[in-house]
Amino acid sequence: AQNRLQGIVRLVKEVLLFTAVVEGSGALLLAWRWSDQLGWGRALYYGLFHAVSAFDNAGFDLFTNSLTAFRGDLLVNLVISALLIIGGLGFGVVAEVSHGWRWRHFSLHTRMVLGTTALLIGLATAVILFLEWRNPATLAGLPWQEKLLASYFQAVTPRTAGFSTLSIGQMREATLLFVIVLMFIGASPGSTGGGIKTTTFAALLAMVFCLVSGREETTVFGRRLETLVIYRAMAIAVISIGIVAGATLVLLVSGDGTFGEALFESTSAFGTVGLSTGITGDLSAASKIALILTMYAGRVGPLTLAFALMQRAQRAKIRLPEEKIMVG
Repeated sequence: AQNRLQGIVRLVKEVLLFTAVVEGSGALLLAWRWSDQLGWGRALYYGLFHAVSAFDNAGFDLFTNSLTAFRGDLLVNLVISALLIIGGLGFGVVAEVSHGWRWRHFSLHTRMVLGTTALLIGLATAVILFLEWRNPATLAGLPWQEKLLASYFQAVTPRTAGFSTLSIGQMREATLLFVIVLMFIGASPGSTGGGIKTTTFAALLAMVFCLVSGREETTVFGRRLETLVIYRAMAIAVISIGIVAGATLVLLVSGDGTFGEALFESTSAFGTVGLSTGITGDLSAASKIALILTMYAGRVGPLTLAFALMQRAQRAKIRLPEEKIMVG
């Protein structure tokens, strides 16, 4: 027991030290960038606030329109996005990577988190850039470098972050639908973000791919996933869809926004993202309560469910006869 306690204390110290170093470095870089326009005293406060907000995937800011004023600022975009990504990976993954970049020696969990995160960011950047390229309310009229930077930043933030350098309410409906998917997936297990988590999404994607390929077992990076893990991922995804659908229904019944707007708000609440198409301030009391409960369920519900599903499954004392049904 003493050894376990010492291990927990050491882990907590490592987490606190890592968090302080990452947030402190981000705060200093942001303060240096904003010192000319805010003065060093205020810039240090702003830098610390936004560094903590970014690393914790909170999305709170002290500017009028989020970070739209810094859409073309390379330093601000890279620092904030780096804090968002690191905070969304989970300390276990960061700790494993910090011991040396050895891809083949990483655990399957770390490889799935890193691979899925890179895939989602790269794909989202390309999709947002393509869909919004000619949108006069977002990217049209900007230099191509700024278009690319804004698309990249907006590809990172829907993963439970909440910052924005583009006007969310003026994006095309196709882009908003893609952002909804990103918000639903969210960050990674053990991180500061919400959503169903990247590993849940990756496990389901691998299961579908293997099933279509005619494989009996689900494999990822040369490793086989337990059937129970797939069941857990499916349960988390289905329950999460139910939570989002329920909140969307409440908003629609209350007459708050169109279907797309209601779905966006509900998914943003579930993923604890904080992005909005602009209807949040005008929501009815019932809709606000529904979103509050959705935020709570999105942050605590899937996590609690995951822990509950990780409990050792009990073998049934009686096995019932097996019978096939038609599906699909």
